Amino acid sequence: MGGPESLIAALGSRDLARRRRARMALQSLGQPAVRGLIDALSSPAAHVRWEAAKALVAIHDPAAAPSFVKLLDEDEDEGVRWVAAEGLIELDRAGLEALLRALIWRSHSPGSATVPIMSFPRWPARKAVAG
Repeated sequence: MGGPESLIAALGSRDLARRRRARMALQSLGQPAVRGLIDALSSPAAHVRWEAAKALVAIHDPAAAPSFVKLLDEDEDEGVRWVAAEGLIELDRAGLEALLRALIWRSHSPGSATVPIMSFPRWPARKAVAG
């Protein structure tokens, strides 16, 4: 089917079988596909965001954790939010740490409902879950 770029483009296909094949191929590529999949999470098409998130869940790369938090918080599509929640669960500690960083940042931000989660600082993970 091609390299990561062409596979990610195929996630936008109207053909469900083609999208599924592309997602499975991206999952097989693993880490080399992560950056492009994270970028695809900002697509205006919900099915592209869903396919990209689903692939990221399967790849299991902690780099996706902040993006899953953002989707869970901001995406208007229930299916995309559900997959983002699955992703955070699958990432275990990395998912929890990203979620806690976002919650801590929001709790200390004036007008916190309007602060984008992706703008929170990258604190060392230990600070978010120290106890």
